[in-house]
Amino acid sequence: MTLRRGLAALGRAVAIPLGVAAAIGLIDALRSLPGPSVALALPLRETGHDDRASLVLVVVVFALVFGLIAAAFGPPGRRPWRTALPQALAVLACAVALQSVSLQLVRQASFGFDWMGALGSPAPYACAFGALCGIAVARAVPSSDRRMPPVDDEHPVDNTSKAPPLARIEA
Repeated sequence: MTLRRGLAALGRAVAIPLGVAAAIGLIDALRSLPGPSVALALPLRETGHDDRASLVLVVVVFALVFGLIAAAFGPPGRRPWRTALPQALAVLACAVALQSVSLQLVRQASFGFDWMGALGSPAPYACAFGALCGIAVARAVPSSDRRMPPVDDEHPVDNTSKAPPLARIEA
């Protein structure tokens, strides 16, 4: 493995938890938008019972954040779902872990993390679905220069100029 590939893999690994944190922060800022809400979408707001956010908002924000991350980490691929699925599973694992820690900190009812409560919540699955859609779309969209038709006006330059040559190149 080269240094460049290793740094890219490290960047992708660090981008997932940072992306989850950024998406949750953006959802927190936009939580007053209307729509069907999902409970525990904002893990650390459960104490004030203000942890609900619109399901559409959760999916769209996670799709936007992880679509931008996927676009930043490389060109589109041939099989976008093949690369999007493991990354979405990593987002799901990160969201479930955050939810488990949050439930333990807020409820403080048991020893250890509340994994069953976190797995029973729909919010991590909505986060992972949004990330899956965003990554797959970012990986599937070709660059704009691929849609342009090939240029056929390329031809060798013939010497039709009337200016004298500066130097003659001998082959």
